[in-house]
Amino acid sequence: MTRTLLFGMALIMLSPAVIADNVTVNYKKMFYNHFISSNLDKWVGLMALLQKQYIEKKSKDDLLVLAYARYGYIGNCFSENKRKSAEKHINKLEKNVEQMLKKDDKWAEAYALKGALYGYKIEFNKWKTIDYGLQSINNINKALELDPASPYGWVEKANANYYMPKTFGGGIDKAIKHLEKAIRLFEKKPGETTHNWLYLLSMTNLGRWYE
Repeated sequence: MTRTLLFGMALIMLSPAVIADNVTVNYKKMFYNHFISSNLDKWVGLMALLQKQYIEKKSKDDLLVLAYARYGYIGNCFSENKRKSAEKHINKLEKNVEQMLKKDDKWAEAYALKGALYGYKIEFNKWKTIDYGLQSINNINKALELDPASPYGWVEKANANYYMPKTFGGGIDKAIKHLEKAIRLFEKKPGETTHNWLYLLSMTNLGRWYE
């Protein structure tokens, strides 16, 4: 259970556009199935296949699914103390985010991911906690500014508040409020609750945070 709860700790983003592509829908479903079965070996293999497909097709939807698959995997690496694997995929995710912003510099989910990346980087450089923390918040706020109706930006806002000390403005009450909003937005959008591991994780984390 701990592995599942921490899997997306900074937290990943499958938009409604993903639903339109039959091939991508299959990837989305497979990642979901691997998530609920905690099969991270197959998760890694699936990322490799999707990376190959993205290189061939340059699909925006594939890139989004791939980036969030890496995001979730990195969270799991931290929960299992696999720091080398985490660092490896942080570098890969950073490249994915750069590709996303090159395709669309107003892509809200890309900024949310960039915010998560800075949160991950703190684990490797505590001396830059304040700097990386500010950059994380700035990028998450940028995501929400671009698309306040996206549940994924609110998931990141929730995570940021959960892990941020109260002295810096964080706290469990704020985290719960933002995660509740993310879940409401997931449930308002067609397809967002189907085979979406981040929605499931958000529900699980909300129960954990209530407790």
